[in-house]
Amino acid sequence: MQNLRDPFDLPDGTPSYRDYSASRNQRFSNPEAAARNRIVYPTHILHWYNAPGNMDEERIKEVKNIHTYCNCFDLWKCMFYLFSAILVSVVCMTTNCEAKSLITERDKIETRIEENLAILKANDSTMDSPLVDTEGFPISTIDVYSVRRARNEIICLRNDHAALTKQIAEAIESIHAVEEIPKIGSEASERQLICCGFFHILFYVSLYLNMGIFFQILFFLIYRILKIIL
Repeated sequence: MQNLRDPFDLPDGTPSYRDYSASRNQRFSNPEAAARNRIVYPTHILHWYNAPGNMDEERIKEVKNIHTYCNCFDLWKCMFYLFSAILVSVVCMTTNCEAKSLITERDKIETRIEENLAILKANDSTMDSPLVDTEGFPISTIDVYSVRRARNEIICLRNDHAALTKQIAEAIESIHAVEEIPKIGSEASERQLICCGFFHILFYVSLYLNMGIFFQILFFLIYRILKIIL
């Protein structure tokens, strides 16, 4: 910018070049000033830096309405958004049910493992403790049959537990993948698009069934009311 040649005036009357190197608002004029800059972490608040000076809340709403306005006669777009939202909801619901079922099954396996560990504890045994004495005879204070069966069942249950844990992790990743699909826009605009899709469905059903102009006007009024509410 220092090597800019022939500055000129922009159409709005402002100069095309200004030197802010000596401005008191310059936050990087020296290392000490740069060190005082605080890091702003992500928040739920949208900070619009360098916004136009005449930008206010009404103009922001106006811009938003221009970009999220749903044309009532844009049937294919509304239908696409409607069925996309339904498909995503069905996939997410199915994956949620699958994850909950796997978690319930894993909890049952953990309960059975605890029961078998209780059998080992009642016999003063562990998974690796010996079941015979130094002479090779079974220890009289241990129910050898119950301990062996409990050990074998614990090994099998732990393998099943590991497999279920892996399936649960994959299901949760699938849920997150579905939830991270790019959104249509704001939540309100999505609801309006879905509402618009339902209106078109009802409208064309009324035409197909020859329900009359009364029901068509009624559906349109319901659509307008829902769009205002949403």
